[in-house]
Amino acid sequence: ALIACCLVCALISGAVSSGVMAFVLVNNNKTDNLLNDSSASNNTVINIEETAASIPSAVAKKVTDSVVGISTSVSSNGYGYYSYYFGDDSSSSEGSGVIYSSDGYIITNYHVVSNVITASSNLKTDISVYLASDSETAISAEVVGYDSSIDLAVLKIEKTGLTAIEFADSSQVEVGDVAVAIGCPG
Repeated sequence: ALIACCLVCALISGAVSSGVMAFVLVNNNKTDNLLNDSSASNNTVINIEETAASIPSAVAKKVTDSVVGISTSVSSNGYGYYSYYFGDDSSSSEGSGVIYSSDGYIITNYHVVSNVITASSNLKTDISVYLASDSETAISAEVVGYDSSIDLAVLKIEKTGLTAIEFADSSQVEVGDVAVAIGCPG
C-alpha cells in the first residue's frame, strides 16, 4: 500500500508541478488561443480579453474554492512518557494545498506536514484543513501518502462535494510562459 501511495504521489507531483505551470499560457501579452478555445480538450479554459496583467486575477477567481489552508501541530503537553521525561514540547507548521478530488483528497507539500509524519508515536499530532468557503472551521485530516524526495504529500478529509482543482496539459508549456503561483498564505 505504501508503494502504491508513493507511486500515486509521484504521478500527482508531475501533474501538480506541470499543471500549475501550464495553467495559464500567454503569447505576446495576449492570451493564447488555448485559453479562449472552449473546444480544447484536457485544458483549463479561462477567458481573458485583456493583457497579461489580468491573468493573476482570472486564475484567482477560477481556483479560489480549490485552495485550502493547512495547519499542523505536534505536542507532548502531558501526553505519555516523553512529556514525563523531557517536559512539554510542541511544534507547528502552516501551508497550502489544493483539492485534488471532490471526495476529500488534498495535495500539499511534504514539508508542510513533515512534523506530523516524523513525530514519535508517543506525541499528540493534528492536521487541520481550512476550506475557502469556511476558513474558520478546522477539518481534521490524515496523511495517506507522501514522498519526501519530491516534497509532496496527499491528505484525506472526510468531506464530499468539494471543488477539485483543474489541471492543464503540461505538454503545452513553453519557456517564457507566464506562471501563477497559488496558495493560502496563513
